[in-house]
Amino acid sequence: MTNSSDDRKSRVVIVRVSDVTVDSESDDRGILGLDPAIDAGALSMRVVLAIRAPGRAADELDEVARWAVLHCPVTDSVRRAVPTEIELRMA
Repeated sequence: MTNSSDDRKSRVVIVRVSDVTVDSESDDRGILGLDPAIDAGALSMRVVLAIRAPGRAADELDEVARWAVLHCPVTDSVRRAVPTEIELRMA
């Protein structure tokens, strides 16, 4: 899907999503703090969508799915650095 204004306003695709799986790979040495050279966060992430839309071609559904993942707030936050604030409250 391109970013032209014509594409953003021109299509409605009704998609039935039957399953979404988000998986990541990480190195436990980073998570456990055993090696300061290894990040604690995910090394990679994969999103798998099981979708269908009667009468729509697979390439069109691929385009819609990729657009949705690119505009998801979770995948957006994973792709870029997000400022994090830590607040401690004594209980």
